[in-house]
Amino acid sequence: MQIYLPIAEVSVNAFLLLGLGGIVGILSGMFGVGGGFLMTPLLFFIGIPPAVAVATEANQIVASSFSGVLAHVKRKSVDFRMGTVLLIGGLVGAALGVLV
Repeated sequence: MQIYLPIAEVSVNAFLLLGLGGIVGILSGMFGVGGGFLMTPLLFFIGIPPAVAVATEANQIVASSFSGVLAHVKRKSVDFRMGTVLLIGGLVGAALGVLV
């Protein structure tokens, strides 16, 4: 089943995208890493333009991270104070990176 991605201006198999998302989600969950370094090159290989792949991958990373936080909140192993400081540092760093 092909779906057209208007921003990327390509048609891709929806099941292929679901499969890639699932595989990368499993691997990132098993190893505790973000999936961006796995998913972005895979999107390149199926014909998604690099700028669109990088920007779109950010959505997958947010979903994966949120899922991981929910699992750890249940175990009471999340340090929200440290997470807040890291979040602020990340936002400032990202804003500076965009400017540079």
